[in-house]
Amino acid sequence: MPVRPHHLAAMAAAIVQTAPPPVPRRTGGPVTVHYESGHRQTIGMVTARRLRCDQGGVVAVDTDAGTGYSLYAGPSCHPALVLCSERGRIEFDIPVRAGSIRIEDSASHSAARIRHGCV
Repeated sequence: MPVRPHHLAAMAAAIVQTAPPPVPRRTGGPVTVHYESGHRQTIGMVTARRLRCDQGGVVAVDTDAGTGYSLYAGPSCHPALVLCSERGRIEFDIPVRAGSIRIEDSASHSAARIRHGCV
């Protein structure tokens, strides 16, 4: 069948009807990481990011209650390296030597992975 303008209109209408719904916008962050030295690192989007290694350990993570995050022992965000996973603000009595952080929005932050406190 040749492609004619009226065929294109019918095909476009069929595609629109079967298209998946749009993905909701991810709403995590910003997250501010406070270091032992007093330095602050702000991460403004849902992402994985390496943390500064020359400022000492992490003493606090500050964010809103709906934003989840996980701190990792190494520079990569491998599940075996998870130190802790929380939502909202947290302060540590002893500085935590975290190498990276993954910020997640409330829709993707898994409650099953949360380890309250740190290892």
